[in-house]
Amino acid sequence: MVSVAHQISLVTNSQVSIHLCLNHLGRNKRESFKEILGIFSNPDLSLEFHELNFESDVQWINYLNSIGVVTKSISYPDHPGWLETTSGMDVPRYLVDRFLIKPSCPEHEINIPSNYIVSQWDGSGTARKIHHSLVSVILEHYGNLGLQNITVGGDAQISEFRNCLACIGKLIASSKFYVGIDSGFMHYALQVKPYSEIHIYNRYSNYWSHHLLRAREVGVKVNPFVIPSSIFGNFYVNFRYDSVRLAKFYHMVKLGVQKLSS
Repeated sequence: MVSVAHQISLVTNSQVSIHLCLNHLGRNKRESFKEILGIFSNPDLSLEFHELNFESDVQWINYLNSIGVVTKSISYPDHPGWLETTSGMDVPRYLVDRFLIKPSCPEHEINIPSNYIVSQWDGSGTARKIHHSLVSVILEHYGNLGLQNITVGGDAQISEFRNCLACIGKLIASSKFYVGIDSGFMHYALQVKPYSEIHIYNRYSNYWSHHLLRAREVGVKVNPFVIPSSIFGNFYVNFRYDSVRLAKFYHMVKLGVQKLSS
């Protein structure tokens, strides 16, 4: 969200404000949004919290309009999926060429080696994860190229590489490659590294988001090593987001089968 707002702000040379209500602020998201905003260091980007809950998006939008906030809906028409609409601001066109940021952390000193990759494999979406045995084979390949692996995220051994987004961003920016799965850190890497230096892995039987399909289109290397390319697999993952009517039918059948079996 912050990355999209940042891009729109710079492309359109305008101020963009992100408004969040209590519906959006579960767990520690309030502090996370503040931390992320600070990393971008964009003076035309702001964040405002509203201490209210809303039962629907319509109520939320009506409230913002009532207090004078001009709202714009967004869409991802390149890969609309089976639930999304295609009306609203065309977000993908703002994400083709990124205004890369350079995170720095005044609070922590971190040792940055030479010839290393940064990897992350513990995303929250289980349908996008790959088995640890496959991760080991992937990391072995980079090791054979003479590249040390530094893990970030929940599996990181160093506290700053688990908890400090500024340190993680600095580490990713200086690495040979960012390597991982379709997760929040992939979005972070997209904002700090050239696309060709980002390697994302996902089995074809897994879930592929429109973010991953788009990343592949702009130059991110998807499954560059270890996982072989599959014509059928590519057809399947594109079908899930680009054949909207077929995808809706597929999901309706799937939901029907689940209801019958429950």
